[in-house]
Formats: sequence, C-alpha cells, structure tokens
Amino acid sequence: MRLLITIILFLFLEIIQAQEVDIFGSIESIDSQKLSFVSIYQDGNLVALSDENGYFSFVCQYSDSLKLSVNSIGFKSVTKVLMLTKDNLKYQVDFVLDTDYNKLDEIRIIEKAINVFSINNWNILDYLIDKKNIFVLAEDIPKIYLYAFDIKGKFLSKKLLHTKYKELFISCLGGYHLIGNNECSEFLYINKSIEIKKKYKRKQFEDFLLPCKIKYDSILIFKGFQNLNKKIQFYYYNENKEKEIIFNVFNREKAKYTSKEYRELIYLYYKTINKENNDPNSVTFHYNIIEDGNWSGDLLDLVISYDLMLKVMWFKNISLKKINADIVNIDNKLFVFDFENNNYSIVPFAKNNSKGYKLNHFEGDFKTPKIITDIKTNINYIVSDNRDIYKITKIKHEISVSKIYEIDSKYFFPRRVSIIDNELYFLVYDNLHSMYNKIVKKKLF
Repeated sequence: MRLLITIILFLFLEIIQAQEVDIFGSIESIDSQKLSFVSIYQDGNLVALSDENGYFSFVCQYSDSLKLSVNSIGFKSVTKVLMLTKDNLKYQVDFVLDTDYNKLDEIRIIEKAINVFSINNWNILDYLIDKKNIFVLAEDIPKIYLYAFDIKGKFLSKKLLHTKYKELFISCLGGYHLIGNNECSEFLYINKSIEIKKKYKRKQFEDFLLPCKIKYDSILIFKGFQNLNKKIQFYYYNENKEKEIIFNVFNREKAKYTSKEYRELIYLYYKTINKENNDPNSVTFHYNIIEDGNWSGDLLDLVISYDLMLKVMWFKNISLKKINADIVNIDNKLFVFDFENNNYSIVPFAKNNSKGYKLNHFEGDFKTPKIITDIKTNINYIVSDNRDIYKITKIKHEISVSKIYEIDSKYFFPRRVSIIDNELYFLVYDNLHSMYNKIVKKKLF
C-alpha cells in the first residue's frame, strides 16, 4: 500500500511539474510608444519577440519563480521576477523601457576630426539626412531595419521592414520613400516613430518621383530623356496637364553615332527573327518593341547569335549611357548646367525675366556629376564621381565653380554623398574586401 501511495504521489508531482504556464504582456517606451521586436529572455534564454504592436506571449514549464528580462537597442534593460502559484497558469507582465543613449550596441560615434557613424557587422544599404534626423536602411541578414537617429547620431527609433526595400529617396516634394525592385512605400517619422504609409508600384516611382527634380514656387520641374538618352528635356505640366518644355540639352554627335548602332541592331534582329523564329506574331511584336524607340537595350526572349548578343550588351552598357545635365535654383532663378559642354544658362522661365538662352562656360573635369544642395545653407555643390566636391558660387550675374574638397582614396567605393550645414557625409567600405560599411562625416569649412 505504501508503495502504491508513493507511486501516486510521484506521478502527481510529475504532472504538476509538467504543467505549462502562459505568459503574455506588452512592451512600451516611457512616452507610451509600443515597441516592436523587443527580445524577451527567461532565465537568460531568448523565448519571444514582441510583435509589431508591442505585444508578446510564450509558454513555459511551471516553476516557483521566473526571471524575465527585456532588451532592445537604445533602451535600458528591464528585469522582473515573477512568483508563480499552482492555481494560476496565466500571467500578464508589462514592461516600460527608458531610453539609454549610452549603450547603443549597433551604432557608435567616434569623436575625432572625422566622425564615423557605423553599425557593427551590418551592411548599410542606404541613408538619408534632413535638418534634424539621419535615417539608415541597414541589413542584418535575413532582416532589414530602418533606423532613425538625431543629427548627432543618438538612436531614436527603428522599424523592421520587408526585405524588398533596397534604397531610400527624398522626393522633390520633400517626402521620404523606401524603394524596392517592384514596390515602393512612403514613410513618415512622427513622435519618434517610423510609420509606413502609402505603397505603390516601382513604375510610379520611375514615371513621376524620379524625374521630378525640384519644386520652383508651386511648379514641379521634371527631367526626361529622349533620342536614345542623348537628349535631356526639362519640363513642367501646365494647367491643362500639357507638357511644357523649358530647356533642352542635346548632344548631336553622340546621338548620331548611337542612332547608327541602333539601326544596325534593328536590322540584325530582324534577320535573326525571320531566320530562327517561325511565329509571325512574335516577329511583329518584338520588332515593334525595338522600332518604336523605347527599347532599353535588354536582351529580348529570342534565339540570337553570339555576335549579336555582344553587340546588344555593348549597346546597352556603353552606347545607351545617358548624357549629363542638371537643373538648380540659385537665388530664386533656375540654372541648367550642361556637363557635356561645361556650359550653364539661366532658364527663361516665369519670373526669371530673361529672354532667350545665353550660354556661359564654367571650368572643371567632371565624371558622372550631380548637383546637391545644402538644405540648411542653400549652398549648391557639384559632386563628381562621388569623390570631388565643387562649390557653385554666384557673383552678381556670373557663376563660378571651384573645387573645395576631394574624398581621400583610402575610402573605398564612396556613394550617397550629402552635405548638411557645411558637413560632408558619404557612405564607404572599410576596405576592398569588406562586407560592412560606414557613414563618414567631415567638416568642409
């Protein structure tokens, strides 16, 4: 009998010990913002992550007490000890986290002559800077996060994103956008929180947001390419939604040479299709794609010769290269810079009060140049090959362009060059073989 009682007691204790307990709750900051993807640990072991709304839940084995800790980048860790009873198998535990600027494991600022914003063991895909904040799109395979920092590099917020996003973009209207291969999204930063708003197709980005260069008063100025990328048109839409051209940049010599190659490819394609494709509808369809002048140079889904393939690749990567010109607002007047010929001109548009085009020359050896504007000082710069920085200065009615800085060759593959409040930012790799990169900040003057 004693043996039987002992066995029953033993089994009862095993059942009690095997009981499961439901733990659930929420995590928020001291300013009542729900915190997503925060790590929850039980006795030092990761057991759950908070969801997008800051809630979490997990199941664990019964114990007299549980030690729960939560940990998130930019916040102080919080630990709670939960005392359990056998007659209650569901417990709610809520956490409120305070900001901790001194323990940011994934960003550091090196206070030297050059400040470096770096994320350890992460790949920075892109970044944006405005007057108050730095937004960093970073990859922690297989996850992608969007970070928000203040202009001094202090962590403010982060959001887990879909892996489809690869770059960041500021539109001519001042909106922030996440850009993917097929889909894009607008995002807002409000009350220290990143919110994903309107989603749209990549084609909308390429058709409207990307060509829109600047907002001049209430008019949006666009930049478009024609004649196999050898002609640039700057234009706007009038009240009747009709395109009004305000300036053209055209390289006739390059257009003539590229058109010759283009006609040769049409002829070779036509011969190949007629010879190797027996579907007459397919022949007409593919030939019209090329003939209407909108062909990008991509290989079509056809059986083609090796010689023709090489010609197509050359045409796509070399011959179709875009000519370069840009438009900028200087002292409330529109200037077009033609980098093909190193000429600039005031655009005879609206309140510019200028008639006709007067071409003026400026000096400089530019490679893949672009104009960027310091949004705090309104000073305009030309960035050449993402290394050489030229300052644009207007003296009375004349423009001068002078080189003021060259990014040191020790920085590999610089890109996304920005200038805010006379400070230069650029994204670089540590070395030729590094998978990880960093954002460098340098005072210009």
